Amino acid sequence: MGKRKIVKVLKSKIVKVMNSKLLEKTIELYKSRSILLTNEIICEKTGLNYNWLITFCNVEDPGVNRIECLYEFLSKKKLDLN
Repeated sequence: MGKRKIVKVLKSKIVKVMNSKLLEKTIELYKSRSILLTNEIICEKTGLNYNWLITFCNVEDPGVNRIECLYEFLSKKKLDLN
């Protein structure tokens, strides 16, 4: 039982490290967006949940798929890892 907890903690830390640059850039884009680009508009255009959107900056692991979706919308470009 104790080993399973350790693995889960290690996996979440690995995920956090792998996504940190994308998450940081997305938070930067979100916080610096135009005041005309409301949370409601973002949710409408991306399909993201409003409650998730208003709290994702404070969540340890907000989910890479959602972050990628928000990043692409705010940056107006597809995420390219090549």
